[in-house]
Amino acid sequence: MEEISLREYIEVILRGKWIIAIFTAVCILLSSLYAVFIMEPVYNAKTVLMVSPVNIKSAEDKENKFSELVDSLSQYPQMTLDTYKEQIKTPAVLNAVIKELKLDERYEMTRSDLASIIEVESPKNTNLIYVNVKNADPQLAADIANVLSNKYVDFISEKLQQQTGKSAEFITKQLEMEKQNLEKATQELTAFLAKPRGVDELKQELNSKLTQLTEFKTKVTQVKIDVESTSGALAKARQALETTPKTIKTTKSLASDPLMSQVAVENSGSQLKNLAGLQMTDEQLNPAYTSLLTAVKNYEITLAQYTTQLDSLKREIEARQKEIEQLQAELAEKENQFEILNHEVELAKQTRDAYQQKLKEANIKQSAEIGRSSVIVVSDALPPARPVSNKKLIVAIAGVLGIMISVFAVFFMEYWKSSGKDPGVQVEG
Repeated sequence: MEEISLREYIEVILRGKWIIAIFTAVCILLSSLYAVFIMEPVYNAKTVLMVSPVNIKSAEDKENKFSELVDSLSQYPQMTLDTYKEQIKTPAVLNAVIKELKLDERYEMTRSDLASIIEVESPKNTNLIYVNVKNADPQLAADIANVLSNKYVDFISEKLQQQTGKSAEFITKQLEMEKQNLEKATQELTAFLAKPRGVDELKQELNSKLTQLTEFKTKVTQVKIDVESTSGALAKARQALETTPKTIKTTKSLASDPLMSQVAVENSGSQLKNLAGLQMTDEQLNPAYTSLLTAVKNYEITLAQYTTQLDSLKREIEARQKEIEQLQAELAEKENQFEILNHEVELAKQTRDAYQQKLKEANIKQSAEIGRSSVIVVSDALPPARPVSNKKLIVAIAGVLGIMISVFAVFFMEYWKSSGKDPGVQVEG
């Protein structure tokens, strides 16, 4: 198999130069005739839209967590710039344009025909949308572009109105349910608070018992001090009693006692003067001993009273402690029930408040022309003065295609001749 060098390629082209030149000239001539006499001029009308999504956000309520949960119910769909662009050619918008301009009656234009002459683009790093409409009639192109932009704004506004309407309807139903839930929870809490021995009452009773317990413990401390003091005094009195004689003896003259002296005279018949030398011994209880004995008995009685009082106080303390334990258990149960019911009430209030706030926002959005605020027609289309079709470009493309096709034809002819003479020769590109 033989190979063809670059020189041979050039020689082939040179041998077929007239074919290439004539074919290329014919292509240029035909394209020129088409561009000048046959091809209709195409005009491009352009409108400019600016997308500015509007979202009314309520003030953040950190305490009400349900505000975030129901926020999505009244939020508008978050649409990107590409989403806005794609919706311009929706059937609803195109049908509205056809109906407005009577394109089906005047030009027999279908929805697909209309979509084919519309081009949508957006410059990078902007929120602008260019709507281009190409048509042979410049005035019609401008009319279509302007009507299309206005119908698109109406379409967006209508869809947002429908969205907010559905949101408001749903939120209204939920709000009524939450009001009923709040009323039910409030009634349960009220019924619980109306029962006897409520939380406040139990707290007061518990505080009273704790106060009594404190008083009893204080008294126990004081009684113990009194017991120690009395026990000390009793021990000292007993010690003193042991060292004190129970009786005392006295010696005196019989004449010094009138009563005894008279009895002696009467019994003996002697004179008083004869009895003057007589003495008698008298034994009496010791007053100090009697006093100490009385003190010891009083201390013993007092100590017994203190002991009895101390035992009574200890029993009272044990009883109060049991009562306090029962009250604490009962109070803990009641407080738990109260916290549950109160939490349900607060939960229902937060949910109701969240739905009320979102309902207000939904009503505001529904009454406002949000669509015309989120999509604005920045520039209307004007009838273009010059067509956008480039005849020179068409002629140039035809020339390039003519050269390519004619060169391929020359090589094919050369290959055909060579293969007819020598089947083993093969041209490799």
